[in-house]
Amino acid sequence: MQPPTTSAPLCHLRRNVPRVAGFIYALGLAAGLSSCRGEKPLELSDQHQLSAHPIVCHVDPSKVGRDIQRILFGTNLEWFNNADGICRPDGSVDPEWSTLARDEGISNIRFPGGTLSDYYHWRDGIGPVDQRPVRDHATDPGSSPNVFGTPEFIRFCAAAHALPLITVNAGTGTAAEAAGWVAYFNQPSNADRAADGFPGPLGVKLWEVGNELYLPGNPTDKIKVTVPPDVYADRFLEFAAAMRKVDPTIKLIAIATANPTIIQLPYPDWTEVLLKKAAPEIDLIAVHNAYFPMIFGRKGLGAKEVYQSLWASPEAVDHSLGDLDALIAKYANGRPIGIAVTEWGALFSNAPHWIDHIKTMGSAVYLARLMQVFINHPRVVLTNYFKFTDRTPMGWVGYDQKPKVPYYVIQLFARHFGTRQVAAMVEGSPTFSVAQVGITPAESDVPEVTAIAALDNSGHKLFVNLVNRSWQTIHQVNLDTGSFKVADTATAWELSSPGLTDHNGPDLPDEIPSSMYEEPPVHPSAKPAIKIEQKTVSLKSPIILQPYSIVTLELDAQL
Repeated sequence: MQPPTTSAPLCHLRRNVPRVAGFIYALGLAAGLSSCRGEKPLELSDQHQLSAHPIVCHVDPSKVGRDIQRILFGTNLEWFNNADGICRPDGSVDPEWSTLARDEGISNIRFPGGTLSDYYHWRDGIGPVDQRPVRDHATDPGSSPNVFGTPEFIRFCAAAHALPLITVNAGTGTAAEAAGWVAYFNQPSNADRAADGFPGPLGVKLWEVGNELYLPGNPTDKIKVTVPPDVYADRFLEFAAAMRKVDPTIKLIAIATANPTIIQLPYPDWTEVLLKKAAPEIDLIAVHNAYFPMIFGRKGLGAKEVYQSLWASPEAVDHSLGDLDALIAKYANGRPIGIAVTEWGALFSNAPHWIDHIKTMGSAVYLARLMQVFINHPRVVLTNYFKFTDRTPMGWVGYDQKPKVPYYVIQLFARHFGTRQVAAMVEGSPTFSVAQVGITPAESDVPEVTAIAALDNSGHKLFVNLVNRSWQTIHQVNLDTGSFKVADTATAWELSSPGLTDHNGPDLPDEIPSSMYEEPPVHPSAKPAIKIEQKTVSLKSPIILQPYSIVTLELDAQL
């Protein structure tokens, strides 16, 4: 794979972060906070102990909740740097990339980027590849040719068996430009689309209007696109009218806030202002409320302090989604407005000591608990982790096509879970408490073991997902399925590793000097590759959950 075209790969490593991270980083700079280079080595637990008593996971398949649709499991792919490194200069893509996305279970792909979308002009990415312009990056000194545009994106989605989700430019673009993109995709006849090899309409239904325009953005942004909520609400309505005039069947996603952090956002009333003005035209509300722990500028933090704070943060996300649900219900007037978490993931710091911890087993535990939280909120209908791949730590697949541990979290839920949620609760789990760390609020009485459960479409197969957030306890779990009789054995799909910061190896290319990052330490007994392991377990004895592990049980009903 050739390196992406960019004049500043080092700046890209520092600055290719979500817009919200740029905002937090800027706050750190303003406060005079410094880097963590030269910190003491992480102190990791190696004293795992078996719990004294089993805990109980109660599952009641008679209490059926939401449908878990496949669209819930999405990702992000950006146009620049040769589509985060997957695209060759001629616009072609190695089929292995789409195979990786398909095997992961990706259901929808967001394009052309987060921050980048509000600077992207879609006509730059159509027509013959060798005639497309090279464009400067909006947030770093680099530039990229438009080798991965709309035609290439659609082909990639088709190969990955994923739906496209388009974020239109509401920062530096116009409603007419967005409507033109809808026409390219969905009009019965479109000359530009036909010239790109697609004679018939493509039926793209998911459309997001802008990205994080409520934030000041990164310090390196060349054009500031921030607007107040009333301006965005009016702009959304203008875009909605123009886009639906072309295709009334599209689903429109408006950007909003649901803040679970200690940070005061510039427009705390953004979502309410938006809903008051525009709720009748909104199909989904997009929020980016699940980036943690964001310890930019913090020094002297230990592994336990940071990771337990990270593991507790999904509880704050849970509260914020509950508040957002109530706010939507207040203004929806019966309209079924859903929630789309169009960016989420682990994000530590740009300091060398922490920058590459996104890929660890400890981060995977956080991500799994987040997915439990998302599923527990029926209004959350799609999510897009950030991001599929990259030549920086942000990608969940390395530039060398090697999946990192977080990749397998999505695969676990997308490939080894049911479609109809049922009631589940854990009785007797020990808890832990954390102080405020980074942007993460303090949390008390956080359960170490959590569970969700679901049936398959037939109703004859039950899945129970368990997450162990314990620092060192090997938990024993007895499973109670009530009147739903199951076989004496089950298939266990397990993601675990002996060490908290174990990972699947180096993930940064040679153009990134080693002085800019430190590899997280791995346990002496770390697995050669951390991935989902399939086991057969007896239900006549307790299920064993290793510390910082994720297990999904697949149980067959006794008919």
